[in-house]
Amino acid sequence: MIQSLTNRQNLKTKIIIELNTRTRSLSGSINTGLDIIKKLTINREMYFIALLDDDDWWDENYLKKSIELAIDEKIDWVISGLIRYDDNHKNGLKLPIPSHLDRKMFLSGNPNIQGSNLFVKLTKFIEINGFDEDLISTTDRDVCLRILGLKEITYGFLTSYLVHHWAFDNYERLSTAGQEKKKRGLMQFYNKYKSEMDEETEKAFRERAEKLFKVRI
Repeated sequence: MIQSLTNRQNLKTKIIIELNTRTRSLSGSINTGLDIIKKLTINREMYFIALLDDDDWWDENYLKKSIELAIDEKIDWVISGLIRYDDNHKNGLKLPIPSHLDRKMFLSGNPNIQGSNLFVKLTKFIEINGFDEDLISTTDRDVCLRILGLKEITYGFLTSYLVHHWAFDNYERLSTAGQEKKKRGLMQFYNKYKSEMDEETEKAFRERAEKLFKVRI
């Protein structure tokens, strides 16, 4: 979805449905959407990308609050609080909202930013060329690292919990512990970024992979 900075009160929605023409994955689907957006005749500086995974949902005020913060604070990237629903938290668990971002946070783990609470200026998303379709998993962390790696990037946090993440174990997902795809995805991420990890960061990455996903790096 693209959200415009113009006219907060009367935002119009245009829905475009297209087949994924790239890698058969979520990353390929998102990048297909990005290819379509690039062809639109719009002022790219006036638009934001907002993503929503198929089993997650937004509070009805999420887009409005995000665009207002982007306008008021003149920032490129807005992060909202995330509520996780899983077998241990059926009524939802409010995950901590970070007060700042740095690369170590994403190299060692994830400061509770994923696809469904990614709200970033279109020009910045184009600058990083969307998602890395070579990665099987950890694609959200990779995107955030590449956004942080831009020469000029500003960000801010909504103190509200407006994004709901559905993570029950009633069906297999990429984050399911012990899954071969998750193991390969973590290895890909590690190989891509291991040169950036100091000893402490690498230790945290390895321990998290084994504890959460039963993957030994």
